Amino acid sequence: MRTLAGLVLAMLVLVGCSSGDAARTAAEPDTDTTTAAPTTTVPETTTTTSTTSSTTTTTTTTTTLPPFEPDAIAWEPCGRVECGTLAVPLDHDEPDGPTIDLAVQRLSAAIPSERIGSLFLNFGGPGGTSSSIFPGYAGLLAAGGFADRFDLVTWDTRGTVGSAPLACTIADLDAAADAVGLVDPSDGFEDELGDEREGFEFVVDCASRTPALLDHIGTVSVAKDLDLLRQAVGDDGLNYLGYSYGSEIGWVHATLFPDTIRTMILDGIVDPISQRSGFVDQYAAFERTLEFFDEWCADVADCDTLLSGERLLDAVDRVAAELALQPLELADGSPFDEERFLHGVLSTLYLPPESIGTQLAFWVNQVDFGDGSGLAAFDDSGSLSPGVYEAVLCADGFRPQTEQDAIQLYADFLEAAPRFGQLNEVLLCDMWPGEVDPIPDLNTEGAPTILVVANTLDPATPYESAQRLDAALDDSVLLTFDGAGHAIVGSDACIDAHAVAYLEDLVAPPPDTVC
Repeated sequence: MRTLAGLVLAMLVLVGCSSGDAARTAAEPDTDTTTAAPTTTVPETTTTTSTTSSTTTTTTTTTTLPPFEPDAIAWEPCGRVECGTLAVPLDHDEPDGPTIDLAVQRLSAAIPSERIGSLFLNFGGPGGTSSSIFPGYAGLLAAGGFADRFDLVTWDTRGTVGSAPLACTIADLDAAADAVGLVDPSDGFEDELGDEREGFEFVVDCASRTPALLDHIGTVSVAKDLDLLRQAVGDDGLNYLGYSYGSEIGWVHATLFPDTIRTMILDGIVDPISQRSGFVDQYAAFERTLEFFDEWCADVADCDTLLSGERLLDAVDRVAAELALQPLELADGSPFDEERFLHGVLSTLYLPPESIGTQLAFWVNQVDFGDGSGLAAFDDSGSLSPGVYEAVLCADGFRPQTEQDAIQLYADFLEAAPRFGQLNEVLLCDMWPGEVDPIPDLNTEGAPTILVVANTLDPATPYESAQRLDAALDDSVLLTFDGAGHAIVGSDACIDAHAVAYLEDLVAPPPDTVC
């Protein structure tokens, strides 16, 4: 049970740290790469009605929470940023009941006299600890102009390390992973189901040590927390930038509170239509991205030389097959086998090949000579809170309806991705002890224009998911980056110029703009 989506946050940080400076050498949006259609002006709206350029005034369907008055956040210096906490209801339907504290961080606006408000950030997950990467990534966004007129604010979502954490540990997750190996279709999938149940039992057991949180850890509760954070900083309208799983928090919030939004950017889109098809598409996208890396490496001398002229795909397949027969041993005594190798290769695909393609070739070559330490260290560099990924998916209602549905998922993953489909996990959420708080049907009527951003070769959140979200939102514009890597806002000058103009001036880019 080695979580694919569990890499989202860590890989996003590495995108920022490794490619941001180079990307910023690009110019402002070029007329050759954008359409000539008129720009879309986003109306200011914080009332219960909304008027856009293409709709008449309509009544919104904003969720009304039971009354809870959040306190103002007491900010204190915390390294390069400021830190604070906000108490929110454990159960939003019981505002007078127990509360939990959310860890919050802020980087104040660089131009206070022109400050518009706060820009809330979520860097992905589920289970991502935003506070662990915010100081570095906030600096990257500030360099792109995002912090000129906005305070940048992030928070650790409930259940993660800084905010009423689940009682799960890395050891619990390692035990779960040890129970589950690569999928072998040769004798059916019943044994995989048995292994998955055995592994998931470790997660259920550790999460059950925090029983009060289990019924209130899903995305709906997180979106409601976000609205209380907005109130706590004194903003009438929410400004929000959500990456990866943060995109799901965003569109759930827009469904629950459409008239509280001023601006919303969603980058690296979690599929809004079907979690099942979203996961299958994700596996296919990872496979497609590795093929793109293969083509890139063949054309780059340093990369090709490291592999002695062998194609990257061929080297990956050959080394994986050799590790299946004879795993390596790392310095800590743990095995470095085919599963860990493939997962490590997959982890690198979150970055564009220009940032990590040659390094991947070096690591594959290193493994070929008996040393898996480099790739293993990279694969282990994430910052997810243990157990939260599984907890949120189960709380949100993801589950195969029958064992036959689960078996079909195994087959679908392998068909979509013969290499990486072997790594799949089919969460058996019928074992989950908490209540389900299902994701609401997407309905953003009454919200202003939402800016959807996507990479054409994003491996973790495929471009098709962004197209589906753009089509499903009531009022949106899709801004495309033609390239690889997972998420892009903050790492490309063309994308960032459009995003800052949207945030500051309420002007969305023309439809179908490509950077």
